[in-house]
Amino acid sequence: MPSQQAPPHAAHAHAAVFLQQKRCQGDISAENLACTHRTHAFGLGSLQTQGRADRSTWRISRARAEQLLATIMAPGASRSAARTTLIKVLNYHWVLLGPANIFKVSYVNRPSPAAKYVVVPPAESCQADCKIARMWACLFWGLQTIVAAAIVQNKISDEAAAAAKLYVGTALVVAFASEVVREPVACAGGIELVCGVLLLLRAREAREWAETRRRLVREGTLAKDK
Repeated sequence: MPSQQAPPHAAHAHAAVFLQQKRCQGDISAENLACTHRTHAFGLGSLQTQGRADRSTWRISRARAEQLLATIMAPGASRSAARTTLIKVLNYHWVLLGPANIFKVSYVNRPSPAAKYVVVPPAESCQADCKIARMWACLFWGLQTIVAAAIVQNKISDEAAAAAKLYVGTALVVAFASEVVREPVACAGGIELVCGVLLLLRAREAREWAETRRRLVREGTLAKDK
């Protein structure tokens, strides 16, 4: 004849009697007895509410889902923070090299020992003998310094900065293809192109976030800025 399992309440009553007997015999302290009773009571309560909890565990409202989406797409999220850091790193060298080269072209006006690794031999001496070449060199280094400093300090729109970077990168690569400059300048042009693409990606992400935020504000999920 199959044995019948005692209901949870009966099992709890038997356990309480057993623990009370142990208390009278001195095998268990009053504190442990009270704690054990609370544990059994919590277990019975958990059995009663387990079904309701299982049904509501994975339930999430649409508003909460859109709030999570807004958090993930926020410009301050980790994925865009890494891109912003890389953009700044790719522009720090222009902030340092720009003023140094302006001083060199304007006041020193002598070919540097490293010039042979950057430009072809005819270009090493033509700048020193041509005032208009020095003027264009100062314009190039000055504008590169201003744009780079604005990017580092977030004082320029990503679209405008990307246009400047893509133009400079293309011009440097074309100069290398025309055998005017050497490989280091071509590498600098490639870095400018990469920086321009990163700026365009950041600008697109900012537009997508702005559109998503406007939609969430219209639906009442997010509070409108005052």
